[in-house]
Amino acid sequence: MKVLLLISMISLFFTSSAYCWQRGNSPFLMDKNYETQFDLLPLAAELTLDYYPWASSYWPRVYGNIAYRWNGFYVESPVFEELHYKYWDLEEERDTLQGRLNAPEASRSELYQTVRDIERIKNELKKVHRTKATHYKKYFFDFKRPSSKKDILAMSIKQRESLSPAEKYDIYVGNYSFKLTQYVLKESSHLAQTWEGICDGWSSAAIEFKEPKPITLKNRDGIDVSFGSSDLKALASYYHSAMTNNTLTRRKMGYGRVGKKCDVDIPWESWFVKNGVEYYTTTKRGVVKTYKVPKKCADVNPGAFHIVLTNQIGIKNRSFVVDVVSDQEVWNQPVFEYYSEVLEDTTQVRRGATRKTARQVRVYTEMYYTNDGGVIYWGADNPKDAFNAWWYPTIDTYDYRFKKTTYEYYLDINRHGQIIGGTWLHYDRPDFLWTRKSRGFMGKKSSYGIVGYLDNLRNMLEVRD
Repeated sequence: MKVLLLISMISLFFTSSAYCWQRGNSPFLMDKNYETQFDLLPLAAELTLDYYPWASSYWPRVYGNIAYRWNGFYVESPVFEELHYKYWDLEEERDTLQGRLNAPEASRSELYQTVRDIERIKNELKKVHRTKATHYKKYFFDFKRPSSKKDILAMSIKQRESLSPAEKYDIYVGNYSFKLTQYVLKESSHLAQTWEGICDGWSSAAIEFKEPKPITLKNRDGIDVSFGSSDLKALASYYHSAMTNNTLTRRKMGYGRVGKKCDVDIPWESWFVKNGVEYYTTTKRGVVKTYKVPKKCADVNPGAFHIVLTNQIGIKNRSFVVDVVSDQEVWNQPVFEYYSEVLEDTTQVRRGATRKTARQVRVYTEMYYTNDGGVIYWGADNPKDAFNAWWYPTIDTYDYRFKKTTYEYYLDINRHGQIIGGTWLHYDRPDFLWTRKSRGFMGKKSSYGIVGYLDNLRNMLEVRD
């Protein structure tokens, strides 16, 4: 009887820990008509160029978001150039030390010293961040901007072209109190982290709108306003982001989303698996703590991921958005290509597989996504490390920015050949997947706030078919 009870408990553990369509992990939350037969899903596919998402910046809040003047306004490297490198070096040192917390051979004294070193580096990072913030405020926020029609008329054409996307839009609609610019600056902060921006708005706008070309428009006072491609990309990105922040427009947008957002910082160096369970190690007030990885940080289900990826890119020829990091940071990226390879195909089902699994396939996948670089790497030799903004379109050109990530996972397949779940084999995995269901512009209702104010973008942007 005790043996039967133990077997039942083990069976319950592996069934409950297996990945299946639970708690927001169903691929059908994105599209109810997805194909799930593994053998009918293409192993490789790429979007046609007319549906490629466009590259852009994510417009970091720490630089003023879309009030940042990207087009030739800054001509000299600022004094905080070296602080960037110092901060990254400290982060790398901290992460390396985090990995040592899991070393089984470490003595008590070595572990204690590692904890002390981690706390020291954390304090140094705070100091460097505060120093950088002081310079950010002076460099990106504390300078005189135009505040009247007279100021605009006094500018040369070149000076107007170097204005930020937000300033240009205000001039175009004839708002010389610069409503959008002031609104954006209030949302921005010199104290923000460099990864904070509007990648949510950029990623969905890059899918919905055709890549914009430079245009020059006259406002009601006859003033010419020239918009580069990235000016329009910035405004489109902000428009999509703003819609999610307004209750009324958010309801109208409609989202399909698979997976939950992780809100825990889990560096890969501190992550490990023990008896089939994922853990991570961290320090809290000088004490080493080990925690189970929360369920919302262990999804998205790899079976759901494979179904969404292959259907969206391989069958529908439409992009979708992936948060490509699985911890508390959010890096929304639109996908345009993938390549998968079957490493193993077996009917010898592993323990812990999804219930009713008859076959398991081990898959290696390369996923290619459009990049949204926004951090200014002052003094870097690589031109691809610059702020991602250009006057002209970049799809199918040298300036097009993209990255690749790789995943490895088991797919659980039932006796009908359908994917019903799966298991990640490494730390690297997406956090969640999503797509916006409604398309086009919301209108000018006053209750839409800044979204309504941006409705004139319909004169500048073109929605894809």
